[in-house]
Amino acid sequence: MKNRYCRNTHPKKHAKKALQLFTTNEDLDYSLRELGNDIFPKLLHGTKKECKEMNDLLAKKMRPVMFALEADSHWALMEASGTPYWGMAKELSNQIIKENNCTSHTEKMLVEVIVNAFIRVLKASTDLTTGSVPVGNEITENRTKYIAVISKQLDRANRQYLSALMALKQLKTPSIEMNIKAKTAFISQNQQINAGDSKHENNDAK
Repeated sequence: MKNRYCRNTHPKKHAKKALQLFTTNEDLDYSLRELGNDIFPKLLHGTKKECKEMNDLLAKKMRPVMFALEADSHWALMEASGTPYWGMAKELSNQIIKENNCTSHTEKMLVEVIVNAFIRVLKASTDLTTGSVPVGNEITENRTKYIAVISKQLDRANRQYLSALMALKQLKTPSIEMNIKAKTAFISQNQQINAGDSKHENNDAK
């Protein structure tokens, strides 16, 4: 015999409630509450000692916030790009977002894919010219293999860049609505020209 409590429970509702209550030290809400309730007040209005302590703690606590707000902060992209490319990663992302009027998280994440691929193109190009390719004019087996690997990475990054860029353009291009009732129709971007069933008088059989 089943317990009445078991019959009256709703697992889906419990699962939803459990997800609402679930939190970690890296959650955005948790981190923002910690910043707003503790760190920021002491940093702005605390004693000199508290200000120093909070300033040291701020860098550590800001990290999960910046990761959670990746679509706007580009923090993870900057770390993945490497120190010399930090400024470029953030600035290019912001410029492309503004240029294409990206508003959704999907569009902004696609912008990061574009910038990531572009930076990898630059890195591979640097390796092929003045970077880590062994110096010297002598053609050796190892040098040839290394150049082949870097060349493949360059081609792959370039294809990913173009593919992501095209995907973003397609997302931002308005769809074409068509309502075709004629047997023959000529469709352009913003207009529709239907060819009727009647024949032109100049085309009538004689």
